[in-house]
Order: sequence, then structure tokens, then C-alpha cells
Amino acid sequence: MLDVDANTLTGEGRVVRLEPKVVGVCTCLASRAGEVIRKEELIREVWPDTFVTDDVLTGAISDLRRTFGDDARHPTFIETIPKRGYRLIAPVARQPSGILHAETPLAGRAAEVIPTRAWRRRSWRIIAVAAVLAVTALGVAWRSRVATRSPALAADRPLTSVPAVTYGEGLHMLPVFSPDGTRLAYSLNTWDGAFLEVQMLGSENRLRLTKVRTISEIGSAWSPDGRQLVFARTKPPDDRGLFLVSSMGGPERKLRSLAPWPFPQRLVDWSPDGKWIVFADESPATSRGHAGKRGPNALFLLSVESLEARQLTTPEADEMGDAAPVFSPDGSSIAFVHTTAASFDEIRVMPAQGGAPSTVVSGRGWSNGLTWSADGRSLIFDRTDAKSPFRLWRVPSHGGFMAPVPIGSEAELMSPVAWRDRLAYEVRQFTLAVARVSLKSGGNAPPEAVVASTRSDHAAHYSPQGDRIAFLSSRTGSEELWVADASGKNSVQLTHLGLSPLDTAWAPDGQSVAITTSAGSVHIVSIETGRERTVPLDTAYLFSTAAFSRDGRSLYVASQPASRQALLKVPLDGGSTIKVLDGVVNKVAETPDGRTLLYSRQDPFGGKPPGIWKRAINETDETFVMPASANWDIASDGVYVLRDSGEATEPDPHNKGPAIERYSLRGRYLQTVARLGRYDANYPLSIAPDGRSALFSHIMTNSVEIDMVEGYK
Repeated sequence: MLDVDANTLTGEGRVVRLEPKVVGVCTCLASRAGEVIRKEELIREVWPDTFVTDDVLTGAISDLRRTFGDDARHPTFIETIPKRGYRLIAPVARQPSGILHAETPLAGRAAEVIPTRAWRRRSWRIIAVAAVLAVTALGVAWRSRVATRSPALAADRPLTSVPAVTYGEGLHMLPVFSPDGTRLAYSLNTWDGAFLEVQMLGSENRLRLTKVRTISEIGSAWSPDGRQLVFARTKPPDDRGLFLVSSMGGPERKLRSLAPWPFPQRLVDWSPDGKWIVFADESPATSRGHAGKRGPNALFLLSVESLEARQLTTPEADEMGDAAPVFSPDGSSIAFVHTTAASFDEIRVMPAQGGAPSTVVSGRGWSNGLTWSADGRSLIFDRTDAKSPFRLWRVPSHGGFMAPVPIGSEAELMSPVAWRDRLAYEVRQFTLAVARVSLKSGGNAPPEAVVASTRSDHAAHYSPQGDRIAFLSSRTGSEELWVADASGKNSVQLTHLGLSPLDTAWAPDGQSVAITTSAGSVHIVSIETGRERTVPLDTAYLFSTAAFSRDGRSLYVASQPASRQALLKVPLDGGSTIKVLDGVVNKVAETPDGRTLLYSRQDPFGGKPPGIWKRAINETDETFVMPASANWDIASDGVYVLRDSGEATEPDPHNKGPAIERYSLRGRYLQTVARLGRYDANYPLSIAPDGRSALFSHIMTNSVEIDMVEGYK
């Protein structure tokens, strides 16, 4: 427990007295946990009326580290960002004000938690840190309510993982244990489509249950007797719905249709008593009155006997809704992932037969899947805050502080599933490179990697003059902005922000580059000096895209200022921000003459069909141009679109596979300028100013296997 008034820290019978300014530094860091706070900001906040040097602040940081047993070389609480400042990286819970004893449990409370790297310290230090980081919403008093670590969450010993499903070519996703724990069902995604398979553990014997080639990842659940699986397909152009299939193979039986769902989540589960199937589908109750608008996902309960379904949850119309439901071991509760209007994911729990859900985990993070522990006392789930990869976490099922599952891995860990003391999960590893393909060779020249390293290099764009390439790279440890010449050689690092950049955009004069970040900020960086300035934005979170106007005076930003997505136009001279339109926009560009704005929508819940749209600058009437993803670029001779492997090249429907096609500004197909075969091409597409070549991100290595640990209680 931290008593700010007394400047004392109490835990496990120990009382540590801290200097008042040390407490001030700690509370200032806690108020913006996860963010980099510059040294001058900390000094200004903690010593507002006193001139102090950096050495004084460094001493306060050292005192905090000594108190918490932290190591500056391998930090678990306070991270030093060279030449910038400090960042609090420990888990954070914001609770109402009031001093409570450390032994008071956090039962029934939802805690906002920001996931960070693994921490393994003595329990009194963990209790102390949790107390320090509990902050009041108004900032009037910095007092905390702290949860002692449950014995169920105290598994600090490292766990040894072993491969469970690695056989064959393809990506192994969405594992689920059979009721007796001897088999794993999973979705195998290959170039030929996605299929549901079952493999015996400890053996290479596997059985393919579905025969139809599909686009969808196949999330499944076993019947309690192990004789059947129910699974969901949700991506167009598949036959979307819930299906039954024997675990020994045989024909599929369709139970009901489902609305489209674009995300790879397990959307269905079977109750332990075998009477009910819970699944996620579009909520008709919240979509009524919104013509043409897809409603959010809700949870439904399906009777196995009658096949009658009733709705369990009713998310708000502007939310993405509920997914990844899973019954508790006793069948009394359902845990699920709820995506808010702000596009962040919460972990919720509700009674299985209906009732008000309680929020177990919230905050600015994203989760894909979750599972119950065997005793039903806790939930295990994946989580990322975009500043770190997906990791597995554990939290009491009634709410509280979450703890990392101690699996040492640099890969992303996702979609956990538990059976007794076994835990299986996806292990995802990939590296990106920047590839280039000729557009003047009849479409047959193979692409070549022009910017590559042992880490990821991506988000490459040609400069307006075509003499340079700006790209993002993690080759020095963190994602930063780099610039190379047009051949991809002589790369130079321009930034040291440590802010997880997402995309790049050149200014029309070629003298600077804008980068968007996952922290919800946009920075403009000088190519010659490396100096950066932050674009003032009133926004909570930014999507990846940004683009300069052709006159260089404004910046378009796909943003989320409150609970609604919007495309903003931000004057760079300090004028007022203009909202151009509402909705999710994931690519934007002005035409070369600066008269028309092109943008693509990919919102599966919006009232507009996905594809490229256009409108005259400063006007509101818009026109649909063509169906396309966000992977396109505009040049003087038209719009270039990168079609993926699931789309047919126009006008020849038999020529399938990744290809770059050129269209007029009216959306009329002109020609296919490059065919990529099985070359894995990804966002973003950048066309050289002379139209002779294109850049795109290429997945050099990509693997998703299923690993498992045993002995996890």
C-alpha cells in the first residue's frame, strides 16, 4: 500500500519511507503508464518552481528502482528511453480513490490493465508496485486498492513448451482439445484454402474433416462425447454458417447461416452438458433502423435438440460487439471478447443462460481468444497493446490483476485453449521485407527483395521524385523510420522514437516524411536533419494511414477522436482540423491534380460497401469507384490495385492469384501490369513516379504452429 500523504510504501509487514519527490516521480509515471515521458516533462511536473538538473531526476529514478528491485539493464518496472525519458512498463490498474489494505481482495472489480513484459519478483514488491500504480481518475489523491496474488496465479516458474502440431505445409490456427485430451482440432490454412483437421497428440496421424476449399479460418468446438465438432465459416465467398461434422470424418451438416465476420476467432463453443451451443453472429436487435448497416456481433444460445436460438447479449449499435465465447468448465458461465466502439477489446463474463456481463479486463488493448483454467477460477487469454507482441495472460475470473503466463518466446502467442494442466496455443512468427516488381515487362518478371534484414522491413513508399525509399524497420531493435536510395541501398535511420510506427507518407516536396504510430500520434520527420515535430491531434487512437494533400499544406489522417472513426484533414499551419467523413477509412490519396479525394472503406459494419470511393475536394457527395482492398496507389495514369490470391483478375476470371492491375479514375479496368504467382504481397503498394516499378511488403518467413505446455495449474 502506498500512502502518498505519509510517503510510505507498505507490503508484507515492511514499511519503506520514500522521499516526497520520488513519490511524485512515481505518480507522474503512473498517470501515463505505457507512454514515454520526456525528462523535461517530469522535471516540470515534480519540481515546478525549482531549477534542477537531470542528475536529480536520475537519482529519483534510481531510488524507485532500488525500492522495487528493478534492473535498468533488464527493466520490469521503469524503462529508460535513451535521449528521451522514461516509461512505466509495469501492469496498471486504475481504481477509485481511498486507502485500502493490501490484503483486501479485488473481488468483483474490473481492473484496467496494460500488458507489459514478464515480471518475476518477490510478492511484496509486486504488491507494492500494484499499489503505486493504482491512480484516481481525477488525480486528487494517489491511493490504491491492491489485490494480493492468488495462489492460482503464482506460477512464476518458466514453462517449457513443446511443438504439438507442426506437420505439413500451411498455418495451424485455432486449436481446441478433445474432451479426453488426446486430440487437437485446428484450422489448417494453405494456398489451396482452409480446412478443419484433427491430430492425435504425440503422433503424426491426422485426419482432414472438411473437404471444401474455404477462405475462412475454421474455429471449432468438440461435443462433450467427442463424437462431433461444430465449426463456423464466416468469410465471403464461403458458404457462411455453423456446421456439424463427425470427428471421424464424413459429410458436413449445416445448422444455420451466419453473417460475415472478418477476424480469425473461434466463434463457437459447446456446453459441457451437451445441450447448448453458444455462437457469435450479427445482432438484429441493434441493427434495426440502420438501413444498409451491419449490426455488431452478439452472442446467441442454440438448443442442440430444437436448433432454436435466442440472443444473449445486446451490444450498442456503434460497437463491433462480442466474439470468442467459451463455456466455463461447469457450464454456468460464458467468457467472451467484447470490442467497444473505440475498437479496444474487453474480456467479459456472464451467466450462461443470460444476464448482465461483468468486465474482467479492459483498457487500450486487443485480444483474439481466451480459455478457462481447469478449475474455472481464472481465464487465460492473449493480449497486445500494439507496443508489444501478443502474449498469454491470466486473470481471476471475477476480475483482478492479470499475470503473464511464463512462456519464454519472442514469437507471438495467441488463441490459448486449456485441458486439465495442459495449455495449447498458436505460435506466430514472421519477417517482412520490401519487394519490388517491374511493371514494364509484360507482367512476367518475378519480384525481388530490395530492402531486407533479419528483422522486419515494411511500409515502404517511393519519394515523389522517385530517388528515395522511406520504410519502417526493426533491424536495430525497435520499429523506426529509415530512408534508402531508389535501389534500396545506403539505408539511414532517421528516428529513435520508440513509438511503434505504423505507416509512412512523403510530403509532396520530398523533404520530409510523416509517420503514424500506435500511440495515436503523427510525426513529420525531416529527411536531411532527422528532426521531427508532432502534428497536434485531438485523438484517442490512429489507424495506420495518413497522406499529404497535393499542396503540402494539410495531412489526411484516419482517426478515432472519440467513439467514432473518422477521416480528418489537419492543416499543418495550426488551423482547425476538418472532419471529412465518418467511418473507417484505411487508405486515402488526392488525385494528381488535387481536385478529387480517393479513399477506401473496409468497415464490415458500415453502411457503405467496401471498396474505393471518391469525392470532389471540399464537397460531400461521394461516388463508388470499384471493389478493392486498401492495397492501392494512385499515379498520373490511373489507380493501381494489388489483388490478393482469392480474387479473380479482371476481365479473365480464370486467372487467379496476386496481381497488380491498373484502372482509370472512373474504375474501368485497363490492364494487368504484373502477376506475382505465389509471391506473398502485402500492404502498402507504392508505384514509382515513372510508373516502371512497384513496391510492396513481402512476408519472407511466415509460420503458425501449435505448441503446448504441461503442468500449468
